Amino acid sequence: MRALKEEGKIDIDDRFIESLEASDEHERQESNVIEKREFYTYGTTQSTENIKETQEMIALCEECLYETKRVMNR
Repeated sequence: MRALKEEGKIDIDDRFIESLEASDEHERQESNVIEKREFYTYGTTQSTENIKETQEMIALCEECLYETKRVMNR
Protein backbone atom coordinates (compact mmCIF):
# COMPACT_ATOMS: atom_id res chain seq x y z
CA MET A 1 0.00 0.00 0.00
CA ARG A 2 2.78 2.40 0.86
CA ALA A 3 4.52 1.81 -2.48
CA LEU A 4 1.28 2.41 -4.37
CA LYS A 5 0.71 5.63 -2.47
CA GLU A 6 4.29 6.82 -3.08
CA GLU A 7 3.87 6.07 -6.79
CA GLY A 8 0.69 8.16 -6.81
CA LYS A 9 -1.46 5.18 -7.79
CA ILE A 10 -3.70 5.40 -4.72
CA ASP A 11 -4.69 8.19 -2.38
CA ILE A 12 -5.18 6.78 1.11
CA ASP A 13 -4.52 8.18 4.56
CA ASP A 14 -1.16 7.20 6.08
CA ARG A 15 -2.81 6.12 9.32
CA PHE A 16 -4.36 3.14 7.52
CA ILE A 17 -0.98 2.09 6.17
CA GLU A 18 0.73 2.65 9.52
CA SER A 19 -1.85 0.53 11.34
CA LEU A 20 -0.75 -2.44 9.23
CA GLU A 21 2.98 -1.81 9.49
CA ALA A 22 5.37 -2.39 12.36
CA SER A 23 8.76 -0.76 12.81
CA ASP A 24 9.95 -3.10 15.57
CA GLU A 25 8.77 -6.21 17.39
CA HIS A 26 7.47 -4.35 20.46
CA GLU A 27 5.47 -1.89 18.37
CA ARG A 28 4.20 -4.77 16.27
CA GLN A 29 2.83 -6.50 19.32
CA GLU A 30 1.36 -3.31 20.70
CA SER A 31 -0.30 -1.63 17.73
CA ASN A 32 -0.50 -3.84 14.65
CA VAL A 33 -4.15 -4.32 13.70
CA ILE A 34 -3.52 -7.65 11.99
CA GLU A 35 -1.65 -9.07 14.98
CA LYS A 36 -4.37 -7.94 17.38
CA ARG A 37 -7.12 -9.39 15.20
CA GLU A 38 -5.35 -12.74 15.11
CA PHE A 39 -4.65 -12.53 18.83
CA TYR A 40 -8.31 -11.87 19.67
CA THR A 41 -9.60 -14.38 17.11
CA TYR A 42 -7.40 -17.34 17.96
CA GLY A 43 -6.29 -16.63 21.51
CA THR A 44 -7.86 -18.66 24.25
CA THR A 45 -7.12 -16.37 27.18
CA GLN A 46 -8.36 -13.10 25.74
CA SER A 47 -10.60 -10.57 27.40
CA THR A 48 -11.59 -7.14 26.27
CA GLU A 49 -10.03 -5.08 29.01
CA ASN A 50 -9.59 -1.94 26.95
CA ILE A 51 -12.96 -1.29 25.36
CA LYS A 52 -11.96 2.18 24.14
CA GLU A 53 -8.95 0.79 22.25
CA THR A 54 -11.10 -1.94 20.72
CA GLN A 55 -13.73 0.59 19.63
CA GLU A 56 -11.03 2.80 18.10
CA MET A 57 -9.63 -0.17 16.15
CA ILE A 58 -13.11 -1.06 14.87
CA ALA A 59 -13.67 2.52 13.75
CA LEU A 60 -10.27 2.58 12.02
CA CYS A 61 -11.07 -0.68 10.21
CA GLU A 62 -14.47 0.64 9.09
CA GLU A 63 -12.87 3.82 7.76
CA CYS A 64 -10.16 1.81 6.01
CA LEU A 65 -12.79 -0.38 4.32
CA TYR A 66 -14.65 2.73 3.15
CA GLU A 67 -11.42 4.23 1.77
CA THR A 68 -10.48 0.94 0.09
CA LYS A 69 -13.87 0.81 -1.66
CA ARG A 70 -13.42 4.44 -2.75
CA VAL A 71 -9.98 3.68 -4.22
CA MET A 72 -11.23 0.54 -5.98
CA ASN A 73 -14.21 2.35 -7.55
CA ARG A 74 -12.11 5.02 -9.25
